[in-house]
Amino acid sequence: MIFRLRTCAVLVAGVLAAGVAGADTLAIDASAPNPPPLKAALRLGSATAPNGDTLGANARYLTRNGAPWLPVMGEFHYSRTPAAQWEAELRKMKAAGIDIVASYVMWNHHEELEGKFDWSGNRDLRRFVQLAAKAGLDVVVRVGPWAHAEVRYGGIPDWVVNAMPTRANDPQYMVFVERLYQQIGQQIKGQLWKDGGRVIGVQLENEYNIDGPGKGVAHIAALKKLALKAGMDVPYYTVTGWDGTIYPSGEVTPVFGGYPDEPWGVSTKELPPKETYAFRFDTRVSGDLGAQTAAHAPGTAETDKDVTPFLGAEYGAGLPFMYRRRTVVSADDIASMLPVKLGSGVNLMGYYMFHGGRNPLSLGGTGMEESTLSGGYNDTTMISYDFQAPLGPDGQQRKVLEKLRPFHLFLHDFGARLAPMTVRKPDVSPAKPDDLSTARFAVRSEGDRGFLFVNNHVRQYPMAAQKATQFAVKLPGQSVTLPSKPVDIADGAYFIWPLNLDLDGTNLRYATAQPLTLLDQGKAGVVAVFAASAAVPVELSFDAGAKIVAPGAQIATAAGHTLVTGVQPGAGAAVTVRRDGKRQLTIVVLTPEQSQQLSVVQLAGQRHIGRLYSGTRLLDDWYYSGYQWQIGLRQQAALLDQPLTVSVLPLRADAPVYLPKEARPDFGGERQIATVRGVSVIPVYRLRITP
Repeated sequence: MIFRLRTCAVLVAGVLAAGVAGADTLAIDASAPNPPPLKAALRLGSATAPNGDTLGANARYLTRNGAPWLPVMGEFHYSRTPAAQWEAELRKMKAAGIDIVASYVMWNHHEELEGKFDWSGNRDLRRFVQLAAKAGLDVVVRVGPWAHAEVRYGGIPDWVVNAMPTRANDPQYMVFVERLYQQIGQQIKGQLWKDGGRVIGVQLENEYNIDGPGKGVAHIAALKKLALKAGMDVPYYTVTGWDGTIYPSGEVTPVFGGYPDEPWGVSTKELPPKETYAFRFDTRVSGDLGAQTAAHAPGTAETDKDVTPFLGAEYGAGLPFMYRRRTVVSADDIASMLPVKLGSGVNLMGYYMFHGGRNPLSLGGTGMEESTLSGGYNDTTMISYDFQAPLGPDGQQRKVLEKLRPFHLFLHDFGARLAPMTVRKPDVSPAKPDDLSTARFAVRSEGDRGFLFVNNHVRQYPMAAQKATQFAVKLPGQSVTLPSKPVDIADGAYFIWPLNLDLDGTNLRYATAQPLTLLDQGKAGVVAVFAASAAVPVELSFDAGAKIVAPGAQIATAAGHTLVTGVQPGAGAAVTVRRDGKRQLTIVVLTPEQSQQLSVVQLAGQRHIGRLYSGTRLLDDWYYSGYQWQIGLRQQAALLDQPLTVSVLPLRADAPVYLPKEARPDFGGERQIATVRGVSVIPVYRLRITP
């Protein structure tokens, strides 16, 4: 990123306001000592690479080469995407700030017929893992055998389901699971972290809360033994931690999730405010996440809370359309979850899905989607697995990417500082998710350094504006009140502000702007890039004595601090700090819109549904929801010599289906409607730049 920098020697003396009478002060006590993280009682696999690089974990965070590590993980299903697109799409994920790609291995995509495994073409797991490594991504392989993933029988082949008990230590079932694991082990052999590869984790089963003889703890333990026997010796072993999950403590680490709606639900109306927009101070487990088995008691994840790090795997970067509920989410619905999750202590930000896809058809040409016709709980589209993901099935880059990328930049450069910090609860916080007036905020801190997390967005519900607001944070060695004058925090606002942030040796006491990245420009100095928070004036507070140049801004020094106000966001230098014997520090504060464009790169039963056919071959399908249906034609180029036909099945006025209120059609007294509102073809170009 190249910034055009301007400097001007202007210094204005003034008086700092430590607080203003009549302001609504939101207080939080972060003065308690931050205890060192407990050594996690986790039995990790081989965690040292041939070059000496190491991975690890304690009870609070992951480590990489001994240092705290807070990565971003995104789900991308290789068998739902043409292999020819994998490399480009993995590189897009990397450019979007993803560090780890996760993917299910769907058993019935590979062994639809007993004993006949297919690891070719779009099912070539080995090649997918190799391309991920080439793109600079680590890999977590979610090996099942039950995946869910809105796939038929959760991915377990029909011939298994029809012949034996599943998801337990049934001897016959475990023979076939062992064979599957052996196949997966061969696919990723040589690609593991210990071999110099990038496969760092394995997830066993999914949404597992079944207990009883040969189930529960015993089943997960048996699956881990089979994975190790198959050669899957990796640093991290995980299980999903929601809906009363049961697992052998210490053998695996739970990962968590949360979604902004419940497409698996049965309500045909808007749901109450979801807890995923409220900070979590007591439990890591969100409510119902759609597991297809019922829990009868709290699971192991609750009792393991203090001895395992808080890791996320399925925070919804989108949502699927199911027959009953067709929930449309906005970019803000997704991005506002970031400060909430991070402010609640999450130390692995994992998305499901980050890249959409399409289901393959069975060998007989029928669907492999989850369906009530095959005993599933949900009816999903036969082909489409769009998921409203940041990257669509054809690599479309959705608006939500612009909102997520600034948070990913922040985690890349400041995640190592955030990871060891503990969560601090405000003096007053919402008692329930449907409290739409009490301020939602939290602090994570270590010593006098920390970050303030604020969220005033709840999907489909207006939040009360926080009028004339200041935050008062009590730290071990000082108290910080910010901003210097009360501000209004509007409905829909969400952000992260720093407290005593070290910028290459200069202490930034606070900023009413979100840190994005710290760029080392060599002899030219260091550039710290921030993003202004919408409708909040930008303030930067420094320790006294800092030699500051701030064109067009006001500088006041009092009470041992120097405050810069009136900063106008833009791509130029907002503040320059000249430091004796050290390189110059330049601070750039971008507008919210500019921050969303910032990239840092290194150079070197009757379904209401639309269907698209080529001749008689079904290419894609879609549940109407008001969300635009898109399909890329590149992968279908060989079929374009035949007519393309769009078939629209009618939507009945009495259908028990949830549609967003803005998408509900006017039936005009008719019992049903079937309308095509328009079709357009949009060319997409590739620009290749050679330095």
